Amino acid sequence: MNTRAIVLKIQLLFLLLPAFSAAKGQEVKWPPHRFGSQTSYPPIQRGYIFLDAATDTVKGLIRQADISIGNYLILDSATKTFGALDLSDIVAIRVFSGNTNDFYTDYFNIHYQSSLWRLWARKDGVAVYENTYPTAPGGRMVLVTPYRKIKLLHFMSFLLHNDSGLDAPLIRFIHKRYQTNVSIANFKSTTDVCAYIVEKENERIKSGQVR
Repeated sequence: MNTRAIVLKIQLLFLLLPAFSAAKGQEVKWPPHRFGSQTSYPPIQRGYIFLDAATDTVKGLIRQADISIGNYLILDSATKTFGALDLSDIVAIRVFSGNTNDFYTDYFNIHYQSSLWRLWARKDGVAVYENTYPTAPGGRMVLVTPYRKIKLLHFMSFLLHNDSGLDAPLIRFIHKRYQTNVSIANFKSTTDVCAYIVEKENERIKSGQVR
């Protein structure tokens, strides 16, 4: 699979998609969201689902909480009906915080661990993703290059350092792999940390270090 070609194609589709007015989610009875024994009715958001088996793009209403448990349910704005999509048919999902001009989050099928992965940062075929349905801290985030997938977080590291967030273990990864002395204070957000990793990995690749 040429991941970079797929990403570029999806980016083009995102740019070409017109704004849409989705059906009002409040007028439709959504099935409850279940996670283990927990039942809830989380917020409903506008979104697009890009399919792998066809050129069609499904647009409508999505619950971001469903994506996190591997339930790809969408209320199609064209047919006003629910559709449940299989992961194998999905290339990417974009979920908007409000209307289609607002902040959005992208999720990609990188064909790894049977899950969609949230995109944190990407440049020139290198990207950092987070698992939308992690079973443990280990393997929750990966650095994807044209050559391999590299785990950014490790279960034992979480236990030994008692990490409460992502930034500290990501900084440790930076120190070990790129031999730099940056600290959390050098970054404003986790997004900035991930962008830094992508930049440093691209530098490694350009210098001939591909492992």
